[in-house]
Amino acid sequence: MEGDSQQYIASHSAARFGATVEIPYALAGGVTVSEANTRAFGADLGRAVACYIRGEGCGDRKD
Repeated sequence: MEGDSQQYIASHSAARFGATVEIPYALAGGVTVSEANTRAFGADLGRAVACYIRGEGCGDRKD
């Protein structure tokens, strides 16, 4: 999978930075880490980084 991520980022010339975060499926604070909640974490992290880069205050989530 690592090669796939690197190739994907490299194929997008506009990308200036690419990174992966590996999170093992285990327990975190008593909560089981699953594919679904790991993907949700990734989506939240991506939105937070985008807000930070744009200089927006994104702490006003209404979930």
